[in-house]
Amino acid sequence: MSKGQEFLARLREGVVIGDGANGGRLFELGGDMSQGSEMLNCTNASLVRQVHLEYIEAGAEVIETNTFAANRIRLAPYSIEDRAAEINRAGVEIARAAAGSRAFVSGSVGPTGLNPVVDDWDETQVRAALREQISVLLECGVDALHFETFPYLDELLLAVSEARALAGRDVPIIAQMVFGDGASPASGESAQEVASRLIRGGADVIGA
Repeated sequence: MSKGQEFLARLREGVVIGDGANGGRLFELGGDMSQGSEMLNCTNASLVRQVHLEYIEAGAEVIETNTFAANRIRLAPYSIEDRAAEINRAGVEIARAAAGSRAFVSGSVGPTGLNPVVDDWDETQVRAALREQISVLLECGVDALHFETFPYLDELLLAVSEARALAGRDVPIIAQMVFGDGASPASGESAQEVASRLIRGGADVIGA
């Protein structure tokens, strides 16, 4: 049984405890956030590893890589978009070393920050950025892929589609939407529609 399938089997048995925010904790510990928390994978790996270990010691059974905003669109304002692959690769290596055999490692992927309903949306660009990040996370051997904090369902479905095409059924896909005060995401769908479309789109685990 692959680690990914083992992860899904554990979920079927009961609750699997995850970690908390990487970026917030790195900030609390004084990490240099001038190029985003993800760049710390390359500039302060020991601090990132410390955060992973803190969560594991606290009881986390699955930790996320420090790669939430490590796509080239989100990295571009810092002029480090060409280091996207390096940052993601380092993120997996650090998490894997910290986890050992004690925790699953999930590859964190966040939204690009572009809005599908306004003029700055370029689906080809978004797809390429997500594909690049997902490919590196898979190549480096994450146990699952975790798409989190997506405000727009169309972008999340696009990400899940890319992941499923690249990973087949070998790596579980976790997909989470942001729901606002009106109990719907920024794109306006109901929770029921979000759940239905994500399941049809290939997600193994869905959440908010």
